[in-house]
Amino acid sequence: MTFIGTWLRYIALRLTGDLSMMLIPTALIASFQPMLFLLPGKIASVWFGDNERSIATTLAGMATPLGCTLGYAFGPMFVKESNDLAQVRDDLENYMLYAAMFVSLLCIPAILLAQEQPKKYPSESQKTSSKKSE
Repeated sequence: MTFIGTWLRYIALRLTGDLSMMLIPTALIASFQPMLFLLPGKIASVWFGDNERSIATTLAGMATPLGCTLGYAFGPMFVKESNDLAQVRDDLENYMLYAAMFVSLLCIPAILLAQEQPKKYPSESQKTSSKKSE
């Protein structure tokens, strides 16, 4: 949803020129954040061994806050302070385009290469858990 939402945010700004129209795709992205926070534990339990899960969960759990921090840090580099609203809108449009391209760069390989589970079980507990669910 982040992938779709970032492109919708750029398209909404590009087509309408109205800064407030970016709020709808932003709300869409935000509505899916709770689901993203549940993923690190699930991913770690399926893909990592018993002695690797804590670090995998930590790293995956920090990805969203890190992304938000980077967004806040890079925003002022793209959108300069100006009294000219048209200039601010153009700067913001460029920022939304670059953000959408960056998210695409990260999401497309994940979408294309993702598998439901690894070919080999990373741990004995995962092997037992998978057999119970079958």
